[in-house]
Amino acid sequence: PPREIQASIFVDEDGDLATERHFDVRSGGELHLSFLKLTGGNVASNNLRGGSILVDGAAAILTVAHSIFGGCVETTLIAVHMPCARFGGSVSISGSARAVFLESTFVGSSALSGGALHVNGANTSVEIVRGNFSSNRALGRSGTDNDGDGLGLGGAIFVEGGRLTLNMTFFYANSASVAGMHIYQEQPTALDKQTSTFAVCAPGTFAPLPTKVMSVDVVTFMGCPQLC
Repeated sequence: PPREIQASIFVDEDGDLATERHFDVRSGGELHLSFLKLTGGNVASNNLRGGSILVDGAAAILTVAHSIFGGCVETTLIAVHMPCARFGGSVSISGSARAVFLESTFVGSSALSGGALHVNGANTSVEIVRGNFSSNRALGRSGTDNDGDGLGLGGAIFVEGGRLTLNMTFFYANSASVAGMHIYQEQPTALDKQTSTFAVCAPGTFAPLPTKVMSVDVVTFMGCPQLC
């Protein structure tokens, strides 16, 4: 089984639960992970992106294989499920960075937007092959935060910019308080979905759907014959 890495958890001087992310990759840096389970990463108290991993900057590279992102650790100090980050409860990729996820699972993570994953930056590229996104949540209230960013968008993935490619990836029981049960995609971005399965087909599975920049190829929507 994957080796588990759990972020440190402590209570700050104000009595609030505080933790930190596992990895921070900046311009020119590379991080390659395999057969790991990451739990407990949480930067929500600082209103930051990427609960477990932040990849930000030109030529920054992340590869993850055969791993599990388990979201925040719920302890007796937390009565309800709380966000792990502002955007990207598990991972945030931005600033022309590049990331590849192979046979990895995102489960039970949460953020104000992008419960599991956040993608941003015109030249940012993220590819997910044989992934699994289950029970992730975007918890933000309707509207925007102080920076003008949308909240409650993309239960599994929030794409602000860049290119996201999904290949043989499974989505199940993700939720968003405002829009995009599984994925929220802002315009203009590129979203390629190849042989992927979305197990809950209902209004808001994708929002919005800019067809001029989206390629759909052999995608299965269980219980629904067409795009939601």
